[in-house]
Amino acid sequence: MSKILECIEYDKDSGKILCHYFITEDVFEILKAQGKKLLEGNANEETQYVDITVTPPQVVMRPTQLTLQDKTEIQADGVDVMTLSSLPPSCTVTIGSARWHVPDGILEWGTPYAGRYDILVEAFPFLEWRGEVRVA
Repeated sequence: MSKILECIEYDKDSGKILCHYFITEDVFEILKAQGKKLLEGNANEETQYVDITVTPPQVVMRPTQLTLQDKTEIQADGVDVMTLSSLPPSCTVTIGSARWHVPDGILEWGTPYAGRYDILVEAFPFLEWRGEVRVA
């Protein structure tokens, strides 16, 4: 009888953890032979990923972003802006319901509409960064 293994499947290009399995050794070997990227063991996809730049690939912690926000309050005059800097390369920034791809590490944002806006910065393998800005 084949032993049961706990394993993870990961994306071959990014190292993002896709899912967890409990499978037999036989099935593990069959899936690997079919090209699935599997590692024996477990991991937390929220805080870890598979470093595909090392041999053999291994589970590591996702790095923390160094994102900086210069203001948490701005005026709703369309002139005052909040700046996010030190953004990870090629990240996606969501403010409220609007989304931008930011390739160069900096985003200036302002609006003529008052309110509280949630900010989310995503750039795998970095952990998500969250903030908020209030517009008076």
